[in-house]
Amino acid sequence: MSGKIRFLGLVTLMGLLGTLLLFGVSGWAQKAKPPQPPPPPPADPAIAFRATGSGTNLMVMNADGSNQRILLNGTKGTNVISCSPNWSPDGNRIAFYSDIWGSGIYIINKDGTGLLKVIAMHEGGTYGAGNPHWSPDGLRIIYSDSLGPGLNEDIYLVDAVANAGSRINLTNSPGAEFYPSWGPDGLRLAANVDAGPIILFNLLEPDGTHDWMAVPVQNLTESGPFADELAATPEWARFSDKIVVSAADDIWVIDFTDPGNLTYRNLTQTLDIRERNPCWSPLDTQIVYDRASCIYVMHADGSNVTRIAAPNPKSLFLSEPDWRRNL
Repeated sequence: MSGKIRFLGLVTLMGLLGTLLLFGVSGWAQKAKPPQPPPPPPADPAIAFRATGSGTNLMVMNADGSNQRILLNGTKGTNVISCSPNWSPDGNRIAFYSDIWGSGIYIINKDGTGLLKVIAMHEGGTYGAGNPHWSPDGLRIIYSDSLGPGLNEDIYLVDAVANAGSRINLTNSPGAEFYPSWGPDGLRLAANVDAGPIILFNLLEPDGTHDWMAVPVQNLTESGPFADELAATPEWARFSDKIVVSAADDIWVIDFTDPGNLTYRNLTQTLDIRERNPCWSPLDTQIVYDRASCIYVMHADGSNVTRIAAPNPKSLFLSEPDWRRNL
């Protein structure tokens, strides 16, 4: 009897030892398992755009339309308008029009921090929204504004700092100049004039006899396919004398490398579809634009048209894409 008890005790002891070993091995195996790497950070946003629903959101996304994020929310009962985004040359900030703290030109960091107001705008202009555009050195911004309701716009220059306080009228004409685009050489501008032509301007720096001023030098749309059409929102290529524009509801490229021999190319040639607000990619190899409430990209020759962003119940209309130009 005592031998049987000793045998059962030995069995029990061995069972307990096996259980302890089993748990020990299991715990060791779990500890030895390599840790999982943290998820990769989201890619730097490439495209800024406007999303309109009950209000408007200023948004960013990757070049393929992924990782869409709100930088400035105007749809949570605030009815804030934020539009016409334009990336700074270093790709860290975005200039845009908003009325969040009163109508004006604003700057925000690409992560949604650092919102600041550059300068107040008059309201009630013919074309409105300011359409700000950075200088190639990132120190200044040009935009369009009127002097009051019902008056025509001029193009203004302002330092890209908080509460800049003063602005310089570059055009100062009786007509309307709007949708300005700063050339990559920093010495020229392109802009719409009087709801029709696109004009090239030479930008003259102060020399003791005058302040900053823009002098018109060439009409890019007085002849050819745009003679009777509004060609709007010119955007200068980074590496050549070409601008991409919206005209007759298509996307066109005007090549003025040879000023005496302008060439025009219709990239989209769609019927009854409105395509607007084109912008070049960093290497001028692609163009982003809005079409039928969505955002599309295509190759610079008009091929490989791809929709990258579509509206949802909260964002009914996507528009005004601007592609970050730095690599």
